[in-house]
Amino acid sequence: MYVKSSLGSTNSKPNKKRTNSMGVPMQQYVGDTSKSGKRNVKKETKLVKGKSKSISSGKVILLSLLVGIAGLIYLNHVFAVQKSYKEVLQLQREYEKVKRLYADRKFTYDRMIGPAEVYERAKKLGLQDGGPAEGIIYIEND
Repeated sequence: MYVKSSLGSTNSKPNKKRTNSMGVPMQQYVGDTSKSGKRNVKKETKLVKGKSKSISSGKVILLSLLVGIAGLIYLNHVFAVQKSYKEVLQLQREYEKVKRLYADRKFTYDRMIGPAEVYERAKKLGLQDGGPAEGIIYIEND
């Protein structure tokens, strides 16, 4: 099988610059020509294509580091709150225990100084019951 290539043939047209009717090469200009001279459209489109709006890898790394640091700070905060909550629960338990002891001691003290206890001690000391007031007290006017 024989394949003929068009690479060696001269039937194709050569690459030539476009020219106007007077034979002068045509150029298309973009942008301000006063500063840097004339700029070609092809170069301008290459520059626009090169400036893509994607995020650079440095920004992605920086963003991920910031998110990581924020996550570590948040986790540290959570563990600190849990530790504080455990301390609060321990203090509540101690408070309830002290409160029960106080109530028990107050009950014992109130029984010791109550009227029934005072009456019993007075009898042991030999004191007699005065009893209720039997008579009516009259006040004389002068």
